[in-house]
Amino acid sequence: MCYDYNKKMELTWFSICKICELLERFYQRRLFRVIWRDFEKVKERVRRMLFTVLNRYDQLDIEEKILDYARKKNIALVDFEHELAPGISVTTAIGDVVLSLIEQAAEEDKQDFKERQRAGIDRARASGQTIGRPSQKQPKRFQKICQMYRDKRVTGREAAKILGVAQSTFYRWLREDEQMRSEQR
Repeated sequence: MCYDYNKKMELTWFSICKICELLERFYQRRLFRVIWRDFEKVKERVRRMLFTVLNRYDQLDIEEKILDYARKKNIALVDFEHELAPGISVTTAIGDVVLSLIEQAAEEDKQDFKERQRAGIDRARASGQTIGRPSQKQPKRFQKICQMYRDKRVTGREAAKILGVAQSTFYRWLREDEQMRSEQR
C-alpha cells in the first residue's frame, strides 16, 4: 500500500472525527455515539482499515441510526435543521459531505484491495503455486473398495462411507481412475 493512500485514509478518518465532534459540540449532545460504538473495538494500528468496516453501512443505515438515537433520547428532529455555518445545515453536512466521503473512501479501498488480491493471485500462479483448497488424496484402500463397487458388492454411498469421504468425491475418484485406466490402454 502506498504512503499517499495511507495518509489520505488517515486524513479522511481525522476529518470525519472532527466533523462528528463539531456536530456534537454544536448540539451539546452525543448524537453520533451509536454510529461509532462499533468502532471502539478497533485498535489504533488497524484504524487505517476503517473504511472496509464502514463499507457495510450504507447511507440509509447511518441516517436511520442517527434518527433512532435522536428519538430514543427525545431530541427534537427539528434540531437536525440547524445550520453549522451560513448555508450549511446538519443534514447536508451529514448526507452530502461525510457520507459521500465515506462512500468514496470505502469504494477506493475496496478497489485497491481487489487489485492487490488479483496481483497476488497472478504472481502465485506465475510462480507455479496452486490456488485454492488442495484436493483430497485417495487412500491406499481405494483400489480395493473400487473393485468391490465394480463387482456390485457395495453401493457408491457405502463405498464413500467406508472411505470416509463424500459420495461426490468417491465418484470423482472413480471417474479419474477410469480415465487413467483408459489412457494406459
